[in-house]
Amino acid sequence: MANKILITGGAGFIGSSIARSFAQDGCQITILDDLSRLGSRRILKKLLADQRNIVFEKNDISKNSSVLKEAVKNKDLVFHFAGQVAVNQSISNPGND
Repeated sequence: MANKILITGGAGFIGSSIARSFAQDGCQITILDDLSRLGSRRILKKLLADQRNIVFEKNDISKNSSVLKEAVKNKDLVFHFAGQVAVNQSISNPGND
């Protein structure tokens, strides 16, 4: 089993579910999220209260690729769930995606 896991977009529904599952199995989880999605702060607050082996870093990987490069170092597994959640916004402004 992977011991050190990075989850981008880990404060969203899918990312937080994966984080919780692996944390319950004893893995060390790092969540990287910009908290731009409505409700992500609430999800993250509950997740961090319930699980002690989760570290959170607020950052936007679309604007700072060096953060992502550093975050993946020494990780056994990476789940990438960071992304635009509104299709209409990605159509009207594809450069952000």
